[in-house]
Amino acid sequence: MHFSKLSWYNNFTPDKWYVHNRRNYMNTFRKEEFNMKYVCSICGWIYDEEEGYPDGGIAPGTKWEDVPEDFVCPICSVGKDQFTQE
Repeated sequence: MHFSKLSWYNNFTPDKWYVHNRRNYMNTFRKEEFNMKYVCSICGWIYDEEEGYPDGGIAPGTKWEDVPEDFVCPICSVGKDQFTQE
């Protein structure tokens, strides 16, 4: 094996490894954080945190906890307490 091909490895110090892996971990976590979905147990309508519900005034990226308590399902009009996490 030719050692010059390993030059990238020789320059990859532990502090760079930590930052690189932490960045990848945090990006993965952020993607999952906004990918939560909640399903109406009556009609099956899905609230996706990533998409929000713009027709109802809820911006994309709004977490379920931040959706107003008076929110009702746009299909069957049941309250927020009738939704379960998917």
